[in-house]
Amino acid sequence: AKKEALANFNKDQAFRLWGTKHGGVYAPVTELTPPSPYLAHIPERDIETPSGRKLTLLNPAYMARQLMDDYTELYGIRGKITGFVLLRPENAPDEWEKMALGRLRDGAEEVSEVTEIDGVAHHRMMRPLYMEPGCDKCHGHLGFKEGDFRGGVGISVPIQPYFESRNDTAAVLAVSHGAIWLLGLGGLSFGVRQVRRRVGERDKAEAESKTHRDRLAGILDIAPEAIVVIDREMKINVFNQGAERIFGYLHEEVLGQSYEILIPHKYRAGHGRHVDEFEQSNESFRYLRERAEISGLRKDGSVFPAAASISKLEFDGERIFTVLLKDITRQKRDERSLIGAKEQAEYADRAKSEFLANMSHELRTPLNAILGFAQMIRDQAFGSRAMDRYVSYANDIHVSGEHLLAIVNDILDLAKIEAGKAELEEHEHDVEKIVHACEMLVKGRAREFGISLRTDTGDRGATLLADDRMVKQMLLNLLSNAIKFTGAGGHVVVSAQQADDGRFEFRVTDDGIGIASEDLPNVLTTFGQVQGAMTRDHEGTGLGLPLVASLAKLHGGGLELTSEIGVGTTATVWFPKERVAMTK
Repeated sequence: AKKEALANFNKDQAFRLWGTKHGGVYAPVTELTPPSPYLAHIPERDIETPSGRKLTLLNPAYMARQLMDDYTELYGIRGKITGFVLLRPENAPDEWEKMALGRLRDGAEEVSEVTEIDGVAHHRMMRPLYMEPGCDKCHGHLGFKEGDFRGGVGISVPIQPYFESRNDTAAVLAVSHGAIWLLGLGGLSFGVRQVRRRVGERDKAEAESKTHRDRLAGILDIAPEAIVVIDREMKINVFNQGAERIFGYLHEEVLGQSYEILIPHKYRAGHGRHVDEFEQSNESFRYLRERAEISGLRKDGSVFPAAASISKLEFDGERIFTVLLKDITRQKRDERSLIGAKEQAEYADRAKSEFLANMSHELRTPLNAILGFAQMIRDQAFGSRAMDRYVSYANDIHVSGEHLLAIVNDILDLAKIEAGKAELEEHEHDVEKIVHACEMLVKGRAREFGISLRTDTGDRGATLLADDRMVKQMLLNLLSNAIKFTGAGGHVVVSAQQADDGRFEFRVTDDGIGIASEDLPNVLTTFGQVQGAMTRDHEGTGLGLPLVASLAKLHGGGLELTSEIGVGTTATVWFPKERVAMTK
């Protein structure tokens, strides 16, 4: 009945859509087809042909109503368009239709049920009706627009014929099946007795088997490790609680499944070969981790390291394999932690040794100069013609003392930063003056080594909110490094400018010996150097660049280092844009 209703609904819907597509059709005005008063708002409701024949417009609803009224017996099943706001009052919904319209308006796609119309059972179905292109011609004046819920299209199918057909079919089935039932009744009574006897024997055997299985399961579940038993077809037969905890499966999920669900994909082929090899061998037991690392696959897809052993035995004429497996994730993690701790301790010991070697060399050299020249000055009498030499000696003492003081200051600054005790004395400083002051301090040394030193402060008038002493300390460290590692005839350029992203950069570029890319991380670590303390060609403590990076970080900035062997090095200290101000 529902299929019949749907077929007629689709037929009626096609009929109405066709009428809407053409804006309705015109029919001759007759007593049975008078002009519809509900279409009086349409300007051309009534027209006259050139021959004088009077025609009136029939909208889809008018057409459908005539079809139902004139051909009820032929059509058989009635359709109806209704809604809460009506063009024709005679189309008002009954109680069932009101209920159906309410549900369709709330979003239902269909309302369908068996109910009575005038005491006769009908299958009633209603689907929603929405305003489509062309509908506004007849219904637009009611306030509807395209896409609005307009109402519903209902179909009513008398259900009694279907009941009668069902009863006829049931009577035929009753007679035919009754005969079969009588013939089979005797055989069934005999079969039941046989089945009961066999079921009793089977139940007794199953009960005994269950008792044995329960005892075995209780023993296996005590073990914290995973115990998995597989048959010759590699199907899982036993999966204890330890296996459930380790792999995340319940035993019901894996019984009868291939054991490969417990092995990562890339190891499955190898595991299969090992099992075949073990089966053909004379061994009854094998510790799997002796030959290679093994891994397990949990239900959630995670892979874990494992230690496992496998044994084989014959049981009721069938060969089975028992795997005992343990998750060693924690053990591996502890091993890695121990290895890491050992490496850190060895690194710390090497760093300490390197530091002591560096510092003993760096402190001894200036101190020897200070002590030696001081001894010579003390042994010579003042007022002699050698006074110029004494002045030179005194100058060397001064330079060595400043070098030693710079090393001590770097060590103290790093110690303060690492202890979290470094404090910034922030003021606004002219960038050009900072660069010029640093240039004056290293210009003599650059000239002494035959190196061209050039400054570029393109952003004149820039001011930087920073600790003036620390900024100069950073620039002097970078300039000293550039001069130290640039040969005679080389060039060093220090520039200060605002980058495209707004931050401010001090950049020191040289065309010296350069640093290999793999050594760059090392020179940025405290006491780190490219060469060992006893074989290096240039003096240094390994404190300069780490100190620059730490001081820049205190200001919210950082140090960036690029270099290439034989080409040179560029060191960039940058400050966040919030610290720079540009004035014209």
